[in-house]
Amino acid sequence: MTKEGYCHYQKLSKAKRIEDCCREIEEAVLSIYKLGEYLIEARVSQLISQPGYFRYKEVRDALKKSVANAANVIMKP
Repeated sequence: MTKEGYCHYQKLSKAKRIEDCCREIEEAVLSIYKLGEYLIEARVSQLISQPGYFRYKEVRDALKKSVANAANVIMKP
């Protein structure tokens, strides 16, 4: 494998891991809302497999988006 090929693989791998983490966050936020618990980043990080990924902007944005979506889903009858 060439250096360029390896770098490309690393970028794709990182993007996939971040995408998986964002899905985990969506599930965690919904479960916290359903339990009626106060939603904070620390509580979400307890429920996901890779809490260190909150250092990535994409993951923090996914948390904000999930919180907004969960509030809309829970409020609708």
